[in-house]
Amino acid sequence: DVTTTRESQSEKDRLLAAPTLAQPFPVPRRFQITTSTAVRESPTWASKETVWLQPGARVYVVAPAGEWLKVESRARPPKPPGFVWKADARRE
Repeated sequence: DVTTTRESQSEKDRLLAAPTLAQPFPVPRRFQITTSTAVRESPTWASKETVWLQPGARVYVVAPAGEWLKVESRARPPKPPGFVWKADARRE
């Protein structure tokens, strides 16, 4: 029926939409990657993967974004910021 189709499309749109970036942390927080995960250009599964991180890698989280974490590189030269899935990292 039409209502179910609209609700299904609404749910699909919600899942694919990028979440709003929350208030940044005053100081970046160090997290450790717990499982192989991709750093993505934006906080959606459809966004481009920029690099893969292995378990044990450390990242600096500057802000939450729904179920994602915005991360910045401390490497020299620095890599562009990106997003990792929150479940794939834990705070140190």
